[in-house]
Amino acid sequence: MEKIDISQSVKTLEFGSKYEARIQRIFREFDIKTIRDLCQWPGKDLVRVRDMGRKSIEEIEEVLERYNLRLGMLGKELDEYAGIENSVQDEEEEAKWEQRRYEIAKEVFIHHRLVANSAVYEADGLIRALRGMTHR
Repeated sequence: MEKIDISQSVKTLEFGSKYEARIQRIFREFDIKTIRDLCQWPGKDLVRVRDMGRKSIEEIEEVLERYNLRLGMLGKELDEYAGIENSVQDEEEEAKWEQRRYEIAKEVFIHHRLVANSAVYEADGLIRALRGMTHR
C-alpha cells in the first residue's frame, strides 16, 4: 500500500467529482485541515454532520484505505504511521530528568543554604553535565 504524508492538507486528497465539493466544504466547516486531523475524526461523528451522507463517508473511508489509514485513529497510531517513534518514551525520560532536577535543587537549597534561584541554577548545571554523560 502507498503511504502518504499525514501532515499534508486534506485538499490533496481526491474524493471523486460527485463528492469532492461537499466533503471539502465540511472539512472547512469543521476545521479539518490535515490528513491527520481527518484520521482522528471518529466515523460516527461524521454521520451526524448535516449533508454528510453515507456515500460521502464511504468515499472518505475508501480514499483513506488506499493509504492504510482510517477514521478514528489514535494519535499514537498516527505517530507510528508517520515514523514518529518513542514520543511517549521520550516524554517519560524528560519527566525523570525533571524529577532529578527538582530533587537536586531541593538538596542544594536545604543542605547548602542557597536561595531557591541559586539552588535551581546549580541543579540545572548538574543535570546538563549528567545528561551530557548519558548521551555519549
